[in-house]
Amino acid sequence: MSLPKSFSNTISEFDKIAEIGYDLSQLFNGVTINDKQKTRSTYFLAKAIDNAISILTLLPNNRVNKNKTDYFDYSSISALSRNLLELCNLHWYFCEEDIPLIESEFRWLLYEYHEVKTLEKLSIDFDLETDNSIYSDLLKYKQKLNENVYFNTLPLEFQRQTFKGRKATHLNQNEIAHRRGIDEKLFSTIYKVLSNEVHTMPLSLSAMVFTKTHDKDIHIAFLGLTLNFISSLLAHLILFITHRWELEFALNKSAEIINYYAQSLTSDT
Repeated sequence: MSLPKSFSNTISEFDKIAEIGYDLSQLFNGVTINDKQKTRSTYFLAKAIDNAISILTLLPNNRVNKNKTDYFDYSSISALSRNLLELCNLHWYFCEEDIPLIESEFRWLLYEYHEVKTLEKLSIDFDLETDNSIYSDLLKYKQKLNENVYFNTLPLEFQRQTFKGRKATHLNQNEIAHRRGIDEKLFSTIYKVLSNEVHTMPLSLSAMVFTKTHDKDIHIAFLGLTLNFISSLLAHLILFITHRWELEFALNKSAEIINYYAQSLTSDT
């Protein structure tokens, strides 16, 4: 069975956006400036492009994978798509949302504390020898959080979970999407279905058997919807970084596709 033309076109559009993002990310290779938000936004971009390229390796007939087979690994693509969705949302949470300075400082403290706490946990779990810098950084960020006015307005349970290293944000993915103005029902539906595949829930096993024996079009239809959605998320991230760094797209066609998909993210809400 050949893949529907509409699905092939969706893959092609995602491929173009990933290529534009890749070219943009190469401009920041090794670049570090004294602006936490701008610098780390490029880290998000680099990881997002790695993720997008991994998705393309699993999809047929594109720049990365020129194989024209109609086979694709739906579960693996779903897992990578959810990663990309979360990554783009986290970029918005840390780097894009227009919030008061006091809240922005809290979010970056949370980011830094979670990073160091995770390093501490991993060093303990793997019996790794570490210098004292991890523990001194951990104490430093913990003290800063305890002194942070915004952090102290949040529920005590959240604060406890934060210090255990279980919270990197004070909003969940659905709450971030809501604040972005993304269609809540669409986001929630896509996120739930992708999560169902990531965690290999019973429904994902039944769905796999059904689609392989009865109707593969179901997976193609949902994957097409997902690719369109993450194309918009990725385009929005690319557009933000382009503007934030005061850059311009090399080609008008690149600007057109990025603007189109970025604007479609919230145009129906």
